[in-house]
Amino acid sequence: MEVLAEPLGRRRPVVWLGLSLAAWATWAIAAGIVARSLGLDLTVTDALFVAAVLNLGSAVPSSPGYVGTYEWLGVASLGLLDVQHEQALAFTILLHAAWYVPTTLAGGVALSVRGVRQLRRSRAERATRLRESAADERS
Repeated sequence: MEVLAEPLGRRRPVVWLGLSLAAWATWAIAAGIVARSLGLDLTVTDALFVAAVLNLGSAVPSSPGYVGTYEWLGVASLGLLDVQHEQALAFTILLHAAWYVPTTLAGGVALSVRGVRQLRRSRAERATRLRESAADERS
């Protein structure tokens, strides 16, 4: 209960800031790797800019998976960096797939694990109730 009374605590803002910086760095590194795979030369600042536009743009309500909006934002942000339209679209599609596919697969695995645990828990509770009712009948 003390955690609820003091949600920020003393160390939590530092942890949250660290996690936020790590997330932004990961996105910028991913953008740099995808850009390099297509022969685009993005600076660290360029990669951070593109990652920021794409991430902040995903906060806008959109279609499932941000299909369309994400690509438009990627092409527009890279266009500001003088990247050709075709290369910008290829970059954006690859970057989108690079996070969407693993995230979707991980979510599917997590959902499956949770479902199996819930099924096991339900079976165990049912077995316990059956044993208790059998014991009550014997008494």
